[in-house]
Order: sequence, then structure tokens, then C-alpha cells
Amino acid sequence: MSKACTTCINISSEAGSIGYHFARTNEYAYQMSKCALNFATKILNQAYCTMWFRAWAVDPGWMRTDMGGQAASLDPNDSAREIVDLAESDNKPYFYINRKGMEYKW
Repeated sequence: MSKACTTCINISSEAGSIGYHFARTNEYAYQMSKCALNFATKILNQAYCTMWFRAWAVDPGWMRTDMGGQAASLDPNDSAREIVDLAESDNKPYFYINRKGMEYKW
């Protein structure tokens, strides 16, 4: 019987990527906070990642929330379900991903 893997999930954003250049021009504090979160997740993985522990910075997508607005394409419950399903899978993706498990450049 194998031990279950503990997954630490930090909710990030594509805005925290240093590797991609996004067209955000007025959200400096938001972008910097997500970049710092991604870095903290990377450090956590380097320090503690084992076959029983992993940490991910996950972009949940554009959701219908106060921040995302009603025009957003995703219901927050649907996004959360996809993230939980991903965490419960045997899939071992990169540390900085979207809710589908696809890697983002950090």
C-alpha cells in the first residue's frame, strides 16, 4: 500500500510569470505578489519535495469573482474541482501550472 502524496496548492496566476510577457500594464502589486508566491513555491519544492510531498503554484483561470467580474469564463466551483482532481491524480506536473496541469514558464 503506497502512502498518499500531500500536495500544497498555492493559488497563483499567469500574471506571476517572469518567463512570459503579458499585456498587464497597471497591476504591478498583483503581478509582483504572484511572482513572489511562485518563488516561495519553488523554494518549498526544493527544500521538501519528496515522493510524498509536492507544492504547486496553480493558475485557476479567469473566474467569475469580484476580481474577475461576471464576464469571466469560469465558475469558481468548476475551477476548484479541476484543481482538486489534479491534486488527487497520479500526475506529477511541473510546479507552476494551470488548473489543467499544463506547465507555465516561471
